[in-house]
Amino acid sequence: DVLVAVVVVVRGRRSPAVGKALAETAGRDKMPISGMAGLDTAQLHIKPFYLTDIIGLPVNMPVVFLKWFRGQFKEPRKPRIGLIYADAPYAKAVADELPKWTQKLDIELLPPVAGPVNMTDASVEIQNVMKGNPDFVWIHYVAGPTAVVMKDTVRLGVKDKTQWGTFGFGGYDPAVFQTVAAGAADGIYTSLLHALVTETDKPGIKLATDI
Repeated sequence: DVLVAVVVVVRGRRSPAVGKALAETAGRDKMPISGMAGLDTAQLHIKPFYLTDIIGLPVNMPVVFLKWFRGQFKEPRKPRIGLIYADAPYAKAVADELPKWTQKLDIELLPPVAGPVNMTDASVEIQNVMKGNPDFVWIHYVAGPTAVVMKDTVRLGVKDKTQWGTFGFGGYDPAVFQTVAAGAADGIYTSLLHALVTETDKPGIKLATDI
């Protein structure tokens, strides 16, 4: 299985130099990049701007991807974004806050679709979100239910009809996701939430440690 990890995270003390380096990397490589904490957004307005601090608010997790996706979208219309989220406070916070961000980013947000926390079958949720013909679907669930959603996109024949993204399963629990999702893991966008300073093969790590 291949997971598309397109977010680099630097975790540590507040550092203007690190923040600037991260923003420059985002602008040069056109990658979504997240900061764990302590980044001054006033320093980070380098275009295209894909850097978001994921600690402050839960909605920051999908926003970093939406900024990136909006920059990649070439059609002469607003991109349509779908949201499948857990019926739980951590995910409801995203559903509540996301509309103001999609408005700022000139994105059409389709009606958000809530599902049970312990998702075992995502057929209804997937069918509902696909009614809007989304260009990108954000899944705000933890690893196990996200894997269920992706397996069901394959079963229902819709996995390749849009793009899919989620927060942090690659960093939090990749083993659970890959075990449950099997081949359905291929191609989903996620974030790399943890990297050691020795993992210089990860994009951006060597740059940050050299400062």
